[in-house]
Formats: sequence, structure tokens, C-alpha cells
Amino acid sequence: TADENGISQDQLRILGPSPAAVAKINNSYRFKLTLQCENNKLIRLLLAQQIKRFLKDKKYKGISVIVDTHSNE
Repeated sequence: TADENGISQDQLRILGPSPAAVAKINNSYRFKLTLQCENNKLIRLLLAQQIKRFLKDKKYKGISVIVDTHSNE
């Protein structure tokens, strides 16, 4: 079944969060969240919207988000 964005569970898998390969740098902890999905315009748009919402929320001040669209890790 698809969610309100038209994405079904078999089209998108969320793995993690888990500690990054280097879990701490300069006293900052690092985590990795992996999305297994097709790299298409709809997915990129939804991801960009969610990241913008996340970064606007004051309770997440000081948290950085980095997106790697071609990670094989």
C-alpha cells in the first residue's frame, strides 16, 4: 500500500540509524540512516522537503544533515 506521497513500502526501505564508520569526530557523534530506493525525482523531492522541515525545527538546532545519493556503503 502507498502512503500519502504515493510511495509504497516495497519502493522504500529505511535502515538505521546506526553509528557511522567513524562514530565521533571533533567531539560530535555521527550516525548513518540508509534509504534503499530508486533515485528518482519524486524520492529526491520528498527527501528535500523532509530535510527542510527537520532543519526548521528548533529542537534539532546544531544537527547537520548530509545526503549522499550514490552511497554503496
